[in-house]
Amino acid sequence: MSLVIGELVESAAIAAVLALNAAIGFIVELRARRAMDALLAYEAPEARVRRSGTTEAVPAERLVPGDVVELEEGDA
Repeated sequence: MSLVIGELVESAAIAAVLALNAAIGFIVELRARRAMDALLAYEAPEARVRRSGTTEAVPAERLVPGDVVELEEGDA
């Protein structure tokens, strides 16, 4: 509207604010997308357990009391 009535400075200021808003929105959206991709790529860790004399890899959330967990150097 400012441009229509001849207010060039106000028009430029409004355009700059709109461009800045669009840039910030784009950056926030990009960061959110990257964070979501990282969460989706996250895999639950596996544990090596000894059950009934054999060693098997099971998801960590399926460990039960009595499992013997085998650890090696560097395991997290």
